[in-house]
Amino acid sequence: MRIDRQLDRKMPPTEVSPDPVVISLVLRLAEDAVARQAVLAALRKHGGIEAGEQRDCWLPVVAETAQPQELHAWLESLPGVMFVDVTFVEVATEAEAQPCSGDFSQEPNLK
Repeated sequence: MRIDRQLDRKMPPTEVSPDPVVISLVLRLAEDAVARQAVLAALRKHGGIEAGEQRDCWLPVVAETAQPQELHAWLESLPGVMFVDVTFVEVATEAEAQPCSGDFSQEPNLK
């Protein structure tokens, strides 16, 4: 099928580099059921992407990648994806990340 060959050729690498970022996106899918299924198949082939539960034409996805711009461009290029909305990007490296204390019983001190 022509769509499958297009999807395989443009897929970004799935290797995880030393400083990958976590990116959350919401895909707006086409109304066409065949195009939607092609998108879902492409996402399943890509090792670094997890898809959430599809609601109507909206599909939330999360990925861990060292090349978020390439991933975004690849997703936009998929037949069946109308829009890609970025909802979250983690930019801190593991060394910069501060652990959360987990104590939410106190009101925050905003002074």
